[in-house]
Amino acid sequence: MTLAVFNDITIKLEKDKKIKKLDEIEYVLKKLLVLTYDESFNLKGAMEIIYNYLRKMQLIDLFAYANLNDNKTAKVVLYYENKLYNYTKTHKDKSIIWYFVDNNLEKLYIPDISKFEINGYNILCKEIKNREITSYIFPYHFNRKIGGIFAFSKKGKDAFTEEEKKLIELIARQIDFIIRYQNILGKYQKEKEYFETIANKDILTNLYSRYFFNEWIIKHIEYLKRNNKKSIIVMIDINKFKKINDMYGHIKGDEVLKFVSSVILNNIRKMDIAIRFGGDEFLIIFPDSSFENIKIKMKELSQKIKKNNFDFDVTISYGIAELYIDNYIGALKIADEKMYKMKEKFK
Repeated sequence: MTLAVFNDITIKLEKDKKIKKLDEIEYVLKKLLVLTYDESFNLKGAMEIIYNYLRKMQLIDLFAYANLNDNKTAKVVLYYENKLYNYTKTHKDKSIIWYFVDNNLEKLYIPDISKFEINGYNILCKEIKNREITSYIFPYHFNRKIGGIFAFSKKGKDAFTEEEKKLIELIARQIDFIIRYQNILGKYQKEKEYFETIANKDILTNLYSRYFFNEWIIKHIEYLKRNNKKSIIVMIDINKFKKINDMYGHIKGDEVLKFVSSVILNNIRKMDIAIRFGGDEFLIIFPDSSFENIKIKMKELSQKIKKNNFDFDVTISYGIAELYIDNYIGALKIADEKMYKMKEKFK
């Protein structure tokens, strides 16, 4: 998508060496807007394309961008004579980057960069020091603050025409908008992933949630039907958990829940699914397993839970059932009944 946009710009400039009309500049801007919604947008890749095409159009000789970090450093990426340079600059460098930050500038046109160096601010690339070069510099923003800068540079004194300045400014503003948009999109995606995580995972135990199970079980049943497979389910309950909460407090009760969950997670396969079904009840689904093998596994798991460092007994009851393809709720009921039958021994 990015390549297509700058191809259009190239064709436009080849037809008319200068963009002379405002409506033609607006045409280019509309094409650049496509970048905003490009899901595969990558800043470094996009910047390289910008440099290559603007250089091909003889609009610039040098292009640089710098990302600011919270620790007062800036990572600078610079393209010059088809070479890529990487720098790390600090606030002490008194560079153009910090000049923008300290002075909160919107743009800076420097007809001759060598004069700008006299004032104590160095250009981004030592390879072009002491050369007559014109730079047009713009900030881009994150969270209403300057996140970095773009520098468009060309050899010669006052090298950009007014029309070229307009085009560069439009490109810079559009890239700034794209970065802001992508930043918002990234935050939204992180928030979405976070809420999906807390919906699918139980925060206390790190087991899957009941919500996850309700979504997952339908797909799993379809898998069993297609592949003529079967799964075993186990319903687990912590014995006398209410008594533990009443006597030792809910914080200690939470520790017990986390302990039992960790033992479960450390003793099942990656393909197995462990769920906090509610309160002190857990559910494990063992795909492609036999009833007899799970009976042995659950005896071992029960013994590992029994061997703990608490000052009181922590044990579990459990019920095992085969997961019916046509009635998984019935299988849950059988496992639940078996579990409560075992619990009667601990009353």
